[in-house]
Amino acid sequence: MRIGIDVSILSESERTGVENYCLELVGALGRLKTEHEFHLFSHRTLNRKIGLPETLKLHEGRASGKLAVWRELHLPSRLERERINVFHSPVTALPMRSNVKKVATVHELTWLSAPGYQSGLSALPHRARLAYAAYGASAIIAVSSDTRNSIAKVYPDLAGRTVVIPHGVSEDFRRIPERELARQLARYGLRETAYLLCVGRLDKKKNLPALAEAFQQARYDLPVGTQLVFVGKKGDLSQRDLWRLEKIDGVQITYYVPQADLIALMNGALMLVHPAAHEGFGLPALEAMACGAPVIAARRGGIVEVTGDA
Repeated sequence: MRIGIDVSILSESERTGVENYCLELVGALGRLKTEHEFHLFSHRTLNRKIGLPETLKLHEGRASGKLAVWRELHLPSRLERERINVFHSPVTALPMRSNVKKVATVHELTWLSAPGYQSGLSALPHRARLAYAAYGASAIIAVSSDTRNSIAKVYPDLAGRTVVIPHGVSEDFRRIPERELARQLARYGLRETAYLLCVGRLDKKKNLPALAEAFQQARYDLPVGTQLVFVGKKGDLSQRDLWRLEKIDGVQITYYVPQADLIALMNGALMLVHPAAHEGFGLPALEAMACGAPVIAARRGGIVEVTGDA
């Protein structure tokens, strides 16, 4: 069987949860001993430093415009030319003009589970992708039972085509030696167990202002000098809200950090705090536990399945 995977999201220079999911997936497939062929498709040239397996065949386009245009106008003919039997999208973005059997991964439905944080025009692309997946996909991968249940609320007929496959965690997330840890933390002006850590895109649904307020109220019950550190790419949280967070005494926003630095920050944290209004999975919690950090998380959404009774 010839299996195609859309790896266009790996062209992002700053990889976060979904990009890492895609990279770990193709890395694992590259280590398989199988008679199946795996073909990777991207709308543009990828940086070879990200470490794609040489055992998988990479097909790169030269798209200079919108990714969606490449997906509809160029990808279908390429799938046919390479005689692809099954095509997988890690982000629920399937080419409508292709007759190849399709599989889509759905990570979360924020517009349904937490409509106050994603609605109106911002939700339209996500609704459209799921609508086509419901019509054109042979199978749907949900990353949690919570996500599967959310899908079933919108498209009950998809239940028989939806399978839950939770995220794993990269082996890179592990405890690191104390000397290396101290050196890494010093670059951010931090000391081990002297800060709380919150990881994730800086979005409204992450409840970051509420966490900062709780931190202010609890600060006198924490060890002297404890900080609250936010790590993540800039999302839909307004610049005014970010400015307010940065003005709070003891709060530090590092924005995006490379994965090696993130692992160090998780190793050194007093705890990881994850107060999001909703998560389809909540990968940072799993990564933090792999690094030995305790986790406090909101008891809602898919993250409950990740943390369990930990």
